[in-house]
Amino acid sequence: MKPILMLKTGSAPAAIAASHGDFEQWFQQALNRQDHAVDIHVIDARQWASAAQASAVNVQDFAGIVVTGSPAMVSHQEPWSEVTAQWLQRAVAMEVPTLGVCYGHQLLAYALGGSVGPNPYGYHVGTTTIELAQAGHQDALLKAFAQTPHAQVTHMERVLSLPEGAEVLATTAADPHHAVRFGSCAWGTQFHPEFSAAITQSYVDERHAEIRASGLDPQQVRAQVTETPAGVALMQAFLQQCLQHAQVTASVTA
Repeated sequence: MKPILMLKTGSAPAAIAASHGDFEQWFQQALNRQDHAVDIHVIDARQWASAAQASAVNVQDFAGIVVTGSPAMVSHQEPWSEVTAQWLQRAVAMEVPTLGVCYGHQLLAYALGGSVGPNPYGYHVGTTTIELAQAGHQDALLKAFAQTPHAQVTHMERVLSLPEGAEVLATTAADPHHAVRFGSCAWGTQFHPEFSAAITQSYVDERHAEIRASGLDPQQVRAQVTETPAGVALMQAFLQQCLQHAQVTASVTA
């Protein structure tokens, strides 16, 4: 199978990375399964200085694309982020399975015509409860949350408005666009399906000041963190989409 491209848009804080590794390790662990070790090709999108540099990366060389989270803000419109947004427009148009997580979710929405800005509820971190929309119950990825509707979050911005044609798959009390499908095979989740409870607790420990500024008690937020097995199930379902895409493209080119 072709590799899965991971567009890395940020890195874990140093203290968290020292204990748990960085984003690519978390996604690798969530995507791997007993009968298939996934080949992930990592590109740091922050190094893309121009559209020409990004266009040298051929979308069709990959079975799927994962866009990671980031401490950066989509609303700041940094040059590398704008270049990545343009590249993602092409990837979605070419119907390569794409999953945007947190920053990646927001960047997909922005790239396709939506808007992103500060979360009116402030910084949000910990384990949250998501509610599936009707479309979410039928979705290949999000239906994993029907029985265990809990997910891990850490974010300061959110998708404020959706691009035309996007479909809401899940909401939270603080976010009406928490999981979205963008077209036939592109998904965005504000939550982090790749996070374990231990990683989330580390983010809580790292961000006490931001949590207090949002009017919450860091110790209470930490105590409420729990494992979220539906996140791994979602990643496995995304892998299945990538496998199917690879099989179809292989048969067409054979």
